[in-house]
Amino acid sequence: MRNILYIFFLLSIISCKDDESKISNTPHLDFVSISPIAITEFQEEVSLVIKYIDGDGDLGDNDPDIKNLFIIDQRNGVEYTYRVPQLSPSGSNITIEGNLEVDLNSLSVVGSTNSESVIFDIYIIDRSGNQSNTITSSAITVYK
Repeated sequence: MRNILYIFFLLSIISCKDDESKISNTPHLDFVSISPIAITEFQEEVSLVIKYIDGDGDLGDNDPDIKNLFIIDQRNGVEYTYRVPQLSPSGSNITIEGNLEVDLNSLSVVGSTNSESVIFDIYIIDRSGNQSNTITSSAITVYK
């Protein structure tokens, strides 16, 4: 009986390591939330929350000139660029995951109507140059 428990324990540990090793070194994003869902142009900030996971932990950069997070307004294709600071030490090669919160400023109505629905596409690039999947936010409304 003791040997059976030992074998079960050993198999459990091995299977955990296999699951960990299957996490890709290419970052993966999931959309979490965007709020508020309605704003007045130029007056309110929009908060976008993104979940990330990266198998080798090389997300973010300490160089202030590096832009590695890209948010594209689907209405007009305008791309907003951001810098995510380095999230783990260089050379650590560890799996990291968490949420990023990005504040979008100065959204406006770009057409001739009094309001517009806005949806964003989002992706990130790690220090190795791996581009994540592109995710899409839910819609918010911008009013004049």
